[in-house]
Amino acid sequence: MGKKGQVTIFVIIAILVVVAGILIYTLDDSFREEPIPTSIEPVKTAFMDCVEAKTSLAVSLLESNGGYIESPEFVPGTRYQPFSSKLKLGGLRIPYWFYTSGSSLEKTQVPTVEFMEDQISRFIERESLECDFDLFEEEGFHVKSGKPIAEVKIDDDFVQVDLNMDLSVEKGMESAILKDHNLRVNTNLGSLYEAAKEIYDREQSEYFLEKYSVDVVRLYAPVDGVELTCSPMVWNADQIYENISEGLEVNIGSLNNKGRRDDYYTVDLDTDYSTRFYYSKDWPTYMEINPTDGNMLVAKPVGNQQGMGVLGFCYVPYHFVYNLRHPVLVQVTEGGEMFQFPMVVLIEGNLAREGKAGQSTAGKTEDVCEFANTKTKVSIYDGDLKPVDGVVSFSCVDSSCNLGNSANGELEALFPQCVNGVLEVSAEGYKDEEIIYSSMQEGNPILILEKEYNQDISLIIGGKEYTGEGMISISSEDVSETIILGEENNIDISQGEYDIQVHLYKSSELKLPASTQEHCVRVPRTGILGLAGLTKNDCTEVEVPEQLVTNALIGGGSGKYIFSEDELKNSNRIVITADAMNEPTSLEELQNNYILMDTNELGVTLAWDKIKYY
Repeated sequence: MGKKGQVTIFVIIAILVVVAGILIYTLDDSFREEPIPTSIEPVKTAFMDCVEAKTSLAVSLLESNGGYIESPEFVPGTRYQPFSSKLKLGGLRIPYWFYTSGSSLEKTQVPTVEFMEDQISRFIERESLECDFDLFEEEGFHVKSGKPIAEVKIDDDFVQVDLNMDLSVEKGMESAILKDHNLRVNTNLGSLYEAAKEIYDREQSEYFLEKYSVDVVRLYAPVDGVELTCSPMVWNADQIYENISEGLEVNIGSLNNKGRRDDYYTVDLDTDYSTRFYYSKDWPTYMEINPTDGNMLVAKPVGNQQGMGVLGFCYVPYHFVYNLRHPVLVQVTEGGEMFQFPMVVLIEGNLAREGKAGQSTAGKTEDVCEFANTKTKVSIYDGDLKPVDGVVSFSCVDSSCNLGNSANGELEALFPQCVNGVLEVSAEGYKDEEIIYSSMQEGNPILILEKEYNQDISLIIGGKEYTGEGMISISSEDVSETIILGEENNIDISQGEYDIQVHLYKSSELKLPASTQEHCVRVPRTGILGLAGLTKNDCTEVEVPEQLVTNALIGGGSGKYIFSEDELKNSNRIVITADAMNEPTSLEELQNNYILMDTNELGVTLAWDKIKYY
């Protein structure tokens, strides 16, 4: 009887378990997985391939755009502080991780991992609805998408995507609802971002890029020193700017983390990934030099003044103070992937930022934008008086206020009260426009924007299209463009009068012989005669060593041309005809070529299609 009782209990328990399982299976669909019909499998596979492709695209956008897919609002710079909130690189506008605003405030916009995960999630939710099922529709499928909800996790070497989205698929008598779509995309996004963040943190704590930039300034420009001469020393500020820009381009571009430890250009970074740094002289750069005399730096000699002849020699002491701000683009690469971000490098008073002891850039200037209280309506039109939408900003002293984007050519905003401020408008496809505007009372300033037209450049020499080395300069009062032939032969240009210059070069081994030149200056006589103000010629022979001309001028010319808007509308190519010159074999012939350069006139025409000249 005891054994029968035990068997009965086990039977009852078994029955209860079976009944519970049946109830759960019947009442809750979540405990069972319906197999997907074989005919519908290709739709699921195609959708997963699409989501994977969208995820890879999102990762690529993040890596190339500094961790952003949807960029933060664009904040323009000013003529005094040229840095906007983004660096223009080709067709990209990459948000700066660190920059100075138009009002000299230091700004940071470094994305977090969580932010990037949210960016990818929103991108996938938006783009997954664009997956194309047209081919399946043609085969008799009916596909309907529900609302997508995506969750993304970024790891060092992969991105995990969990997409919840009902995908209803029917074909004939078979149907299925595909709910959860989970996939993993192999990518180094996470580890590349961490490496980039470590480099950024290192720069913000040690200012190593500023230190390299200070070295460039001291190497490529006069900073402080003494020269034994009786003549004033004069430097051109524009040439100094060019020298520093070229020096930064070469030296910043030489920095890396893979060289020898004792190499000056090797940066000791806590990452094994290849890291490069870039600066272009075409990027916005701010430089201020003190003291200056107009556009010149002048250092006057000591020792040739009346009453100082007793010194017996002259010397020129000089000391110039540089304030420099320029961008640097950082690129971290691994396995064919690259993460890049820009930041601004600051030099104040010949020193890196760490040298500004006890100073706060943010505390120097009161931001007048905080006191905007004057109602103003800005109207923006093109040359045909059609409304144009653009970004509007207003600059007063050293503050720049971003007022927002116009809608249908109009923007109503509050302006800070300012006399002779600068109202600026930037619109895609148009030349930036600015006017002097006083906002002491309500007003309605109107700006007319000139449309820009993209034109290819063709250079014709001797009836044939020229494909060698050369440079074309196109400039007006407010525009200056230099085109290096073979790199980017096109330009965005608006109506107006332009100066055009063409220089054509060819590799040369022309040697200029060594020479001796005599330079004479008037200096005070020594002794009593010097005290009396009498002077004499002091002549010095300067030895000029032999020089090798590696690029010789072989053609070119200059001229002016007025482009009308009607011409630009109806053309896509600027055809420039220039004269060829003989390849120089002597210094005299080289000098003659430069003389011809100033007298040769260019032929300039506009065309719609590429014309064959040979």
